[in-house]
Amino acid sequence: YLGRIRLFDGEFGSRQQRQAKATLLQQIEADTLRLAIMRLEAKFRQLKMKSRIVMAIHDAVYVESPDEEEELARYWIKRIMEEAVELPIIPLEVEIR
Repeated sequence: YLGRIRLFDGEFGSRQQRQAKATLLQQIEADTLRLAIMRLEAKFRQLKMKSRIVMAIHDAVYVESPDEEEELARYWIKRIMEEAVELPIIPLEVEIR
């Protein structure tokens, strides 16, 4: 979807079809998250914010933010992550806790 290619050797049976579908979903998720994180870091720097991405694990991103920036950080996290890529059919939804 985002330009990735996975090659399969030999016969392309039902097992390889399942792997191909799983690869597609996993790579879309990984690429989308990576793109969103890069854009979010850039936005924090652009706005000279003290908020920082601490780590990303699977589909979770952990951000530290001073109290005075919390509302602004929440706004940009949600907006940037939900708009990272345009996926057909499936809208991206971000939950912030």
